Amino acid sequence: MDANNEIMTDTTFLKRFTDGIDPPFCPEILDTDVKLTNIPWLTVPVKRIEPDDWDMFWKLWEEWKCTSSIYNEIWDTICIWSNPNLTEEQIKTEYPVISKERLYDWSIYFPNMFKQINEAMPFLSIDKITIASNIKEVPLHIDAVKKFYPWPNAMRVMLWDTNDRPTFYLSKWQEEMFNAPIIKSNTPAFNQLYYNEKAKDEDKIYVDLPKESNTFVYSNGEFLHGADLAKPKIIMIIWGTPNHTKWKERLYEIVDHPLNK
Repeated sequence: MDANNEIMTDTTFLKRFTDGIDPPFCPEILDTDVKLTNIPWLTVPVKRIEPDDWDMFWKLWEEWKCTSSIYNEIWDTICIWSNPNLTEEQIKTEYPVISKERLYDWSIYFPNMFKQINEAMPFLSIDKITIASNIKEVPLHIDAVKKFYPWPNAMRVMLWDTNDRPTFYLSKWQEEMFNAPIIKSNTPAFNQLYYNEKAKDEDKIYVDLPKESNTFVYSNGEFLHGADLAKPKIIMIIWGTPNHTKWKERLYEIVDHPLNK
């Protein structure tokens, strides 16, 4: 989690990388912070988030997982919760590979797990929660969200992992990326953008979680992220918008926590 002391205030790379998505450029990305901006990821010091009933979890996973069509079928995935306030149009645009009938609500099976999710970080709103297992290497990308912030602004849970080493990583923007070819997702509504080239091993900053917690926040925008193809794992992605003020306050609390030393 170490990073140099120079804050990246030149957002030229990010602005180009997000060209073509809506909004094309988010002014919140300029909200740099001397303590937080260069941090790629942080452990969220909460009790491990896990299903209330693993047997039920595996039954549902095997029954409902589907291979996503996004960018060459990288993931087996399920949307396990969606905000009931989403409109029909939002469902069409935000969930193009998952029919309305396959938008599930797993909170009825795992109420304690969902309670933990909602208490871990202060979201302004959560649109959907998905779980995914990458079946191919995940190239460098950023997820297009409603607002970008230049500090750890996205939350994930490493729900199940059989690897003996971390496989999810982040990477800083590199000078040569400015002219690198970009591949957009073949499902435009997902607004995920990828580089042709894989991250160099020396540029990978791995999310090496402690045994006490499987929850982390990472910088989506200031850093890119990807994942190695290794042994099976399932990661939970919480798609939402941070409560700006409370989220930063929470980051200041956890950055000095012993789990992040």
